[in-house]
Amino acid sequence: MIRTLHQAKQLASEALTSVDADVHVTLDQASIEPALASGQSVVLITPPTIDYDTDTVARATWRIFLIASNTDLEASWDALDALTADLAKAWGTPDQIEPAEWSDLAGNPWPAFTFTITTDHYA
Repeated sequence: MIRTLHQAKQLASEALTSVDADVHVTLDQASIEPALASGQSVVLITPPTIDYDTDTVARATWRIFLIASNTDLEASWDALDALTADLAKAWGTPDQIEPAEWSDLAGNPWPAFTFTITTDHYA
């Protein structure tokens, strides 16, 4: 079970070792554009939102972006499919996987997926 951002980053990095692609796993949005510019796909893990169901149970909702570096849409979707499959193996079936678009600071669109995964944490 994912408990911390750094653990999530480690799991993603391990899951993606079997993908034949250059993938940058990060917690820092500032590192996305340099990675994309160098031809790497990016997995961005954002801090979870926490909801407290009871005094002893907290539910964390993780949102993970998978951003493809290739401007050829067909190749981008193929790369994202491979990344999605490997992340699902590492984290289990996500609550939701949605096609998305991520725009860089210049407004250029990049094809992406977002994963939403919910984990329960007990006191």
